[in-house]
Amino acid sequence: YYVLHYGPELCGQWIAPSDYAEFTRALICGTRLTASAERELFIDTGMIHILVVSGAHLHFLERCFLFLPKGLRWSLLAGYCWFTGFGAPVVRSFVRHLVDAIFARRGHSALQK
Repeated sequence: YYVLHYGPELCGQWIAPSDYAEFTRALICGTRLTASAERELFIDTGMIHILVVSGAHLHFLERCFLFLPKGLRWSLLAGYCWFTGFGAPVVRSFVRHLVDAIFARRGHSALQK
């Protein structure tokens, strides 16, 4: 259990100290924001989803690493899932990418996937 959830802790240690370090950790590492007025503003305005590590993060990283061989790219994406604590949105996106890759080789359409 500790090894599976050590990723966000390690990721958070690499964030440079600043006034916005907590928000940076939330955006990059998927850590939770502590109760604060700023957090409440994000919740009240409906913008909290900006700080949720989602499938969009994974898709962005995949596009950044298109020049790498597919196996290395998948390893980096799996590593990012670990760094963000295997949150449901990022794992769903990772599994969907895997399923897409498997079914695309078999000639299935996007609708069938």
